[in-house]
Amino acid sequence: MAEGYLRQKISFDFRLVESKNAKASANGFSNALCIWINKPHVINRRLCGSRLKYFKIYNRSTSDTTHIELLRQYLSTQAEITGSEKYDCTFFKHEGVNEVQGLSEYGSDDIIVLERDMLPKQPDRCKAYTEIIIYERSEETITFYPKTIVCQNHHFDEELDTLEFDIAYQFMYHTNRIDLRVSSTNFSEDSKRSLSVTWLKDKLLTKLCHWSEEENLKTTLSSLRLLNLEEYNIQYNDLKQKYGMYFVKIWPEKTDPQKFVYEDVAIATYLLLLWKQERTVKNLTEKQSFVDLGCGNGLLVHILSSEGHRGYGVDIRKRKIWDLYGPKTVLKEASVTPSADCLFPDYDWLIGNHSDELTPWIPVIAARSSYTCCYFVLPCCPYDFGSKFNNSQKDFSQYRSYLDYVHQVGKTCGFIVEEDMLRIPSTKRVCFVGRNRSYSPAEESIIEAERSAFIQQRCLMCHKDEDCKGVNSAKRKKDDSESKVWPSDFQPREKVEKIRNCITVSQSTKDHVVKIVFDRVLNCENSSTEQLPDGRLWRRGGHVPLLEVVSLLDREILGQLKSECGGLQTLLRNHSHIFQVSCGEVQLRDFTKNEPYSKRAAARMKDRTQFYKTVPCWFYSYHPDGCPRKSEKCSFAHGHDELRDKPLKSE
Repeated sequence: MAEGYLRQKISFDFRLVESKNAKASANGFSNALCIWINKPHVINRRLCGSRLKYFKIYNRSTSDTTHIELLRQYLSTQAEITGSEKYDCTFFKHEGVNEVQGLSEYGSDDIIVLERDMLPKQPDRCKAYTEIIIYERSEETITFYPKTIVCQNHHFDEELDTLEFDIAYQFMYHTNRIDLRVSSTNFSEDSKRSLSVTWLKDKLLTKLCHWSEEENLKTTLSSLRLLNLEEYNIQYNDLKQKYGMYFVKIWPEKTDPQKFVYEDVAIATYLLLLWKQERTVKNLTEKQSFVDLGCGNGLLVHILSSEGHRGYGVDIRKRKIWDLYGPKTVLKEASVTPSADCLFPDYDWLIGNHSDELTPWIPVIAARSSYTCCYFVLPCCPYDFGSKFNNSQKDFSQYRSYLDYVHQVGKTCGFIVEEDMLRIPSTKRVCFVGRNRSYSPAEESIIEAERSAFIQQRCLMCHKDEDCKGVNSAKRKKDDSESKVWPSDFQPREKVEKIRNCITVSQSTKDHVVKIVFDRVLNCENSSTEQLPDGRLWRRGGHVPLLEVVSLLDREILGQLKSECGGLQTLLRNHSHIFQVSCGEVQLRDFTKNEPYSKRAAARMKDRTQFYKTVPCWFYSYHPDGCPRKSEKCSFAHGHDELRDKPLKSE
């Protein structure tokens, strides 16, 4: 009856809607498909990910492999499910497969049938969308059948369970091209669930072609591997509503609230679910306690405390926002110096969120605090035990080398170190979790000897470096009671934060750099000229790689810029009324356009009407063709007569 029902309900007629060239192999095509199956959120921003629910391999030589028959067998498998699994409408078998790791590894006679849920980023607005996927290795064809199961009975019954298809779509690989085909009928009137053919052509097919041509493609999941993705998404949206919008609105710091608030909301979500998971595994009845070392703005501490976890944060410098959290959020202004006096035996977890010079010490402090103490670190700036980290591995970036080192520190301290990647608005997203030990309590003295030896060795390596300002072999000290190595002259970050945005660079140096860069951009090989509405010709220049710009500056100037955050890029971006820096290149800001700034940049800019004509127009004064805008259209002053006083800063 299931087969007849399917034949009556579904037509599998596909029509070609688009064919795109792709210099890709069959393996490249299958790898690209793995990304779309495992990580659909990388192209569809309305999704938070996918959940693989069913995975089975069929063989042409041993079974009927028409799509109708495969789906009939799939439904029959659903009917075999017994017990409590039925009560949540789960009609599939889990076979221990969380992601598709490589479709190219299967034989030419193999056909793979999968079911996955497409998980929405906003689950309160729409439900998970389900697809059955059939991949035929010999034909290099993959077909996606979107479907919704409406459970009306705890028993499998074709009369009650409806299988609704929206658009079925198919990708087929040919040498140097990929075809997109879609079903000739749209089987659902629910437009919210229907996939747009235009989107499939312009977005998904284009991406698949691009991915197919790439080498060393990352096809497996990389973020949130330690958590349940669906739980994470629900928890994140909940915390976002409770804390996110409120603190973005009242944020008193100079930092971007859209970045820092939602980053801390995401980290809090991660920790709360990690701790919930730990309570289940270890059968804990009380919520975990914590100490956040180098807590910064303290928002992470506030959220964790508000969610029922006892703990506090400590940082060398108090922030303005601390006073807005209330008395239940405990934040301490103090320096943290690794020593026998800086242990936390009464707390369950130590947190290092961009903790800089404390990062390598946190696994050490956690290990020495108690056998049950755990840690979470999110490394950012690379620091060793007493100096800047400077030990990059060949063929690896400094960041990856430092991550490997932080992993090594945790392992040496006796932790089973787990690596994961957060979903935060930052390029430094890799975190490490040490929640279990690799040794028994009876082996503590042996592991401690290894810890101390490791720290001593790192300090000796540091001492050989002429620039090392940290611990050296002559200045190490030991805790007399347990012979644990601690630093004697650990240097915490400075209490007064240095201004490193090129403000301290002399004006003459800034003017010199601006002139050199302007001349090069204006006269580069790809320079262009535009005729203005008033008939004038205006040279807009071209685009020059930043590496080429660096080669134009002498060592003394580069030395001044090196100590600033971002260096040359920061200086050029501070002159955004002259230059535009993007994708590693610099060009002139094009004021021939009505909107010379990108939509994203314009959205970040504050209301500038009060600054109208308060700054001289650089192009009017220094560009050989003058300003491309007439005076009444330019917000900058054309000459001294137009210049107005700047408004006074409000207290």
